[in-house]
Amino acid sequence: RHDPDSMLSLCRDVIAVRDAFPDLRSGRFEAIDAPEGVFAYRRGDRTLVALALGDAPATLDGITGTIRVSSRRARDGERIEGVLSLERGDAVIVLLDA
Repeated sequence: RHDPDSMLSLCRDVIAVRDAFPDLRSGRFEAIDAPEGVFAYRRGDRTLVALALGDAPATLDGITGTIRVSSRRARDGERIEGVLSLERGDAVIVLLDA
């Protein structure tokens, strides 16, 4: 319960982000062109979700914002300036700059 790196903590934080950002509850869905092995989409105007499902690291260009929650918890709060790098198995929710 008290381990900030546990799956329970990750689930709680993802739910908190969903509750805090209306885009994640009812924003329009827009698939984003992404390299093979990456599923990425926008919700609403300011939220990006990216999932690295392949076997190799990948990058998404043209992303500027702040990682709100990541499956690699050390990335929470990380600033992204143009290129979002993803390791195998990464999942991130990014609050995009306006």
